[in-house]
Amino acid sequence: MSQKIRFERPPVVEVVFGVLFGGLTNLRAAHIGVFWDRVRDEFPSVDEAPPLLPVIEAREPLPVEEIEIGLVPPFRRTWLRSADGHRLIQLQHDRFIYNWKRDSPEDGLYPSYDKVIIDFERLWGEFNTFVVQENLGELLPRQLELVYVNIIPVDRIPKNDPVFVDHRRDSTQSRFLPDPESFTWRTSYPLPESSGRLHVLAATARQSSTGAPIIRLEVSARGINDAAVPDTRAWFDLAHEWITNGFTDVTTTKMQTEWGRQL
Repeated sequence: MSQKIRFERPPVVEVVFGVLFGGLTNLRAAHIGVFWDRVRDEFPSVDEAPPLLPVIEAREPLPVEEIEIGLVPPFRRTWLRSADGHRLIQLQHDRFIYNWKRDSPEDGLYPSYDKVIIDFERLWGEFNTFVVQENLGELLPRQLELVYVNIIPVDRIPKNDPVFVDHRRDSTQSRFLPDPESFTWRTSYPLPESSGRLHVLAATARQSSTGAPIIRLEVSARGINDAAVPDTRAWFDLAHEWITNGFTDVTTTKMQTEWGRQL
């Protein structure tokens, strides 16, 4: 068992709980409106976006993107937003997603995984009840996903100090190329007992609201228990443990001090 790590000021700006499912052969776009009525007091705003393609973690090193071909195109992804904009339900023909988000690390406090997962479990349970009551089919989870998005403002990084322990410029010898103005790197790691895979993606970007330079660090896990009825809480707890420890493993101790690391 790894140590439980917490940060007083984590740079996380978004947490995503997702379930990719099958089996809802009777689900239609009109049913999404019926479900919205059940949660409308909490999520009064509605919007739409293009549907997400399923990306399935296989035993091979690279995930597999599935393309479904059918007579009826899948309906669009529906967004149900809370009044304060910090919570979001996303629904489509094969996906239930719950997001907690904020605009920047300074925009309020991250409520912690323990609190966000309670919200997810309550709303996922509400959707399960809705599926049964509407006779929409047998809800069959195919894959679980947990994503943490972190925003690190470049002006908060101590000058000449690296953010990541594995990716830094070698300045011990003369270099032809100047310091890079942008970068993107991606790594992946197997989760225990073939339960999925952890992905780390870091890239330079700009804050959408201010245009300030940032580093966007996304740490995500995808997979599922092999049991016939997957224990979603156990899988999410494992994914959170690996995301937290993975985040700590790839960042420097100096940056972790900036974020108020606690054991």
